[in-house]
Amino acid sequence: MILAIHSSPELNGNLKRMVIHTAEATGLEYELVRLAELDMRPCLGCAKCAGNRTP
Repeated sequence: MILAIHSSPELNGNLKRMVIHTAEATGLEYELVRLAELDMRPCLGCAKCAGNRTP
């Protein structure tokens, strides 16, 4: 499985077509992720997740 990342804010622009074409050319399954649709926020360094670690 290939993760294809579309990073342009343009919904159906040239970059999306290029990424899909490249992923399809491999002949493998792929998943397209559009970064503009994600709600990403930076780590604040609060360490709340430190207690959730599993060895």
